[in-house]
Amino acid sequence: MKKYSIFILIILLTFLSVNAMADTNYITILTFGEYGNREGEFNYPVGITIDKNNNLYITDWENDRIQKFNSEGRLLKVIPGKDSELKIDGPAGIVLDQNENIIVVEQFNNRIHKISPEGESLITVGKEGSGPGEFLNPRGIAIDKDDNIYVVDTGNNRIQIFSSDFTYIKQFGREGMGDGEFYFPRGIALDQDENIYVADTFHNQVQVFNNAGRFLRKFGEGGDDIGEFNGTRYIAFDSKGNIYVTDYKNSKVVKFNKEEQFELEFGNETDGIRLNYPEGIAIDDRDYIFVVDAGNNRIIKFCTSKIVIHTKLGSKYLDEHKWGEAISEFKQVISLDPLNLPVREAIALAYYENEEWEKAIEAYNYLQKVNPDDPKIKLKIIDSQFNLAVDYEKNSLFK
Repeated sequence: MKKYSIFILIILLTFLSVNAMADTNYITILTFGEYGNREGEFNYPVGITIDKNNNLYITDWENDRIQKFNSEGRLLKVIPGKDSELKIDGPAGIVLDQNENIIVVEQFNNRIHKISPEGESLITVGKEGSGPGEFLNPRGIAIDKDDNIYVVDTGNNRIQIFSSDFTYIKQFGREGMGDGEFYFPRGIALDQDENIYVADTFHNQVQVFNNAGRFLRKFGEGGDDIGEFNGTRYIAFDSKGNIYVTDYKNSKVVKFNKEEQFELEFGNETDGIRLNYPEGIAIDDRDYIFVVDAGNNRIIKFCTSKIVIHTKLGSKYLDEHKWGEAISEFKQVISLDPLNLPVREAIALAYYENEEWEKAIEAYNYLQKVNPDDPKIKLKIIDSQFNLAVDYEKNSLFK
């Protein structure tokens, strides 16, 4: 019997039954990194951000450097810190501007840096203090559409805002228990409307502000039960506006919908992979979630279990020559992950084998745009066009 198995993500998770996966909201599909100071290793990673090509930039806090990986965990570049001209001691939060310059918070020297993609120092500002443009153990950082920079000045319990050239603009927040007041905040992120979400760590909550820094609302409460926090750390948004918060001491990620209502949590009991003091979190343009598992000195990549379930079922039906069922499952995957090329290849094949020539042509045309020099794709298009013409002639004869 001819086999059409596709190896994608963790279809790769063949050791999991479909029923076992059905109860899982998020599944671990990749881990990389281990303790050490060699390239590709970590000594307490903290911050993470993603560029336009879905490459990852990770601050390696104790090793005083930034490491760049592709989305599958292959090391691309190491930017040294403490022992280079940058002299970065304790890199924490990290973002990229529109030119993909790296902007990183340096905790121990109380500075922020702008670094070129090649690793050259462009701008450095800051010193220890409580005045404008001064910091005390800064941690998180975010950036808006105009490249204005929002820095969590943790020890001063405030947020400072700078222009793209690091000119001080304004600040908001202070120590306290009231609305708009903080107690050692860590992470910060902006939603699609550029509202500001701050992880108010020791208050075990997230506070929300408008872009001018005016308090709007807050959510979350302390505890170790489902949906509760023990040390809110960093924040990220997916393409639908859902909110993800790393919970440091409960070692989990908590998901809220865009209305800030609790939906689920994961990471403390996910497929045997347990987070240990998670720090940074970032989500790529395909809604794959990358979590900095700081206590285990590694990065974990999660995806929704629906992708894996439908991919696994589609592959099963493909092997069984149940083309229609395979197409139905792969359509579900593409609706969740439109850029999933292995699944697009699989559904093109299913259309072809099911003699749905117009849809096969459309599917292979998409693949040809991605891989214009692949001769196999060109042959499939030509063959499908020929078969479509033959079918048309047959139908015309019997009309």
